[in-house]
Amino acid sequence: MFLYFIQETFSSLFKSKMASLLIIATTTIAILFVTLSVGLVIFSNMINDRLKDNIEISLFVSDTVSQSNMKSIEQQLDQNVYVASKNIC
Repeated sequence: MFLYFIQETFSSLFKSKMASLLIIATTTIAILFVTLSVGLVIFSNMINDRLKDNIEISLFVSDTVSQSNMKSIEQQLDQNVYVASKNIC
């Protein structure tokens, strides 16, 4: 039965060459576009993650800020889930 399907496939390919060529070309182009789209999504996610990891913000605090206010600022930074690390100078 399987051999019959293969024989019919090849016989129809040879009978209508132009239609078969167009179908194969269209399918190939569609597969290439889908592959390219998936690759672009994966690549953009990698770039997005890399950019998120490399964002740095400098916070300057006035010299007149009291120690209690400075501790409060540090605690708020520690509790924030978007802050990975902090350096206090």
